[in-house]
Amino acid sequence: MSKALMNVPVVDSLTPAAIQTMCRMKSSDDDLFFVPTVQVYRIKRNICDGGENWSIALSDGQYFVYGLCDDALINLIHNHDIAQNAIVRVYKFQVTIRNYRGRDMKV
Repeated sequence: MSKALMNVPVVDSLTPAAIQTMCRMKSSDDDLFFVPTVQVYRIKRNICDGGENWSIALSDGQYFVYGLCDDALINLIHNHDIAQNAIVRVYKFQVTIRNYRGRDMKV
């Protein structure tokens, strides 16, 4: 498990309401000054069509959201710079609405 600097509790280092704020936005382009700090709650490798992608769950300490990692981040995952329980800053993101079991969900 990753520790926050100077023994600060992990929850205190996360951006409050980051997940709710991200879900209200279409992308990080909506507010260039919003750069939330979140925790990688879960990360999973998926094999599909001969390639791979990585699903990730991010948490702000209260809520979590699932998504997919961009191809540019896969090298960071292989180098273990992004791993389960890591604290990360999200500089770029995009919210996409997908139909899942008859319901529209934001990813």
